[in-house]
Amino acid sequence: MSAAGYREVSRSPPRYQRGSLFGTLTALSPKEWAALAVVETTAGGTQTQVRLKVDVNTTGHIVLQKEVDYWQSEMETFEQGVISGEIRTENLQASANEVKSSVIKGFLMFLLVASVVGIPLGVLGKLFLPTFLNYGLIIGLTAGLFAARKYVGNTKSARS
Repeated sequence: MSAAGYREVSRSPPRYQRGSLFGTLTALSPKEWAALAVVETTAGGTQTQVRLKVDVNTTGHIVLQKEVDYWQSEMETFEQGVISGEIRTENLQASANEVKSSVIKGFLMFLLVASVVGIPLGVLGKLFLPTFLNYGLIIGLTAGLFAARKYVGNTKSARS
């Protein structure tokens, strides 16, 4: 767990924490969001069953498919760690960097499209009808949102 950036907060049951509420609200990478992981083990004859439950705080987010994929890859990394005794975090870091890059590019796409559409419509609207300025800006922001959503991909519910 420590290789993935978690710190132990309790030994019985084993609980680990990573990130913070501030990170959830401001970070571009899901690796910095507040997460609480609880490990449950059940001994049964010659085998031990290990169960990991991770509760991720998604406050203030429209969760993207790429972010869901990051968390899925983190779970797979932990599973491989339990099976092999080794944890390889290179793929997790690459996945987190990909999400961060996608979010930045999506935000820039939003700004570009919102500006290119909203400002001209707002100026034209102001020339013909002063109250149309607001409509031009709303149309620009909406176009920007559609462009950003198309660029960064599908969204998933926070429960996925």
